[in-house]
Amino acid sequence: MKDVAIQQMRIGAMLLIVLYHSVCYYGVWTGLFPHARQFESIFYWKQLSNLALTVFVFITGLLYAKLYFTKEKYSNRPKMLKDKALRLLVPYSLWAVVGLLLFPYGHILKEFYCGVQHLWFLLMLMVIFAIVIVSGKWAMNIKALIGGLIFFLISYAFIGEYGTRWPNVAAWTFAVRYMPAFICGMLTVRLGIAEKMKHRPVWMQLLTLAAFAFLAFFIGRMPSLPLYRLYVNLPVYCLFICFYVLLSAIHCRWAAASPTRLTVTAWEYISSTTY
Repeated sequence: MKDVAIQQMRIGAMLLIVLYHSVCYYGVWTGLFPHARQFESIFYWKQLSNLALTVFVFITGLLYAKLYFTKEKYSNRPKMLKDKALRLLVPYSLWAVVGLLLFPYGHILKEFYCGVQHLWFLLMLMVIFAIVIVSGKWAMNIKALIGGLIFFLISYAFIGEYGTRWPNVAAWTFAVRYMPAFICGMLTVRLGIAEKMKHRPVWMQLLTLAAFAFLAFFIGRMPSLPLYRLYVNLPVYCLFICFYVLLSAIHCRWAAASPTRLTVTAWEYISSTTY
C-alpha cells in the first residue's frame, strides 16, 4: 500500500521549490540579472528552498527504512550500491556534462567532482546512501542511529563554525548537513512513531506541530544563541515528523470512514502520479 503522507509531503516540497525558483530573478540570480529588482525578503525565500530540500532528504530516509523493513528491498548491499549508482551517478554525469557545456565557468573538473550547479543534490544523496551501505545492519540499530545523528549534528556545527580545508568532493559537506534529516526519517520508522501517535486526537497533533513550528521559527531567527548550529535544525526535523504523523492519521481515519469509496480526490490523483 502506498504511503499517501509521503506522497503529499513530496508534492508540498516540490511546490516550494517551484515557488522559490519563480522569484530567483529578484535577488538570487544577480550574476545573470544584475539590474533586476531585488526583494528585501529574498533571504526568507532561500530558507523555504532549504526547507524543501530537507523535506526531500527526510522522506528519502523514511521511505528507505519503510522499504527495508516491509519488503527487505535493501538487504543486498552490493545490489543497492549498484542501483543507487545507476539512479544517481549516471544521471548526474550526463546532465553535469550538458550543464558545463552550456554554462562553462571556473575549473571544469573541480566543478564536476564537487557538484555542477543544482546537481550537487544527486552527489549528496549518493554519499548518504554510501554511508548507509557501509554501515550495514548497524544502520537500522536505534542506538547507532541516535549516535549517528549526534555525530553529524556536531560535524555540521563544526564545519559551519570553522569551515574545512578539504575540497567538497562529491558534495560531502552537503551530505554532512543533510544526513541528520535522513537519519530522522529512518528513526521515524524504526521507532514506529506514526503508529504510536496517529491515534492521538487531531487537535493534540496540531498543537504539537504548531509548537515545533514556533520553536523552529524562533530559534532560526536567533543565530546569536550559544552553539546555535548544533541544534538549530532539531525543531525542523521534529516538525517534519509531526507533519508526517498528522497526514498519516488523517488519511487512516478518512480511509476507515469510507472503505468502499470508489472515487478519488484531485489531491490523491496528483499524489499517485508522482510516487
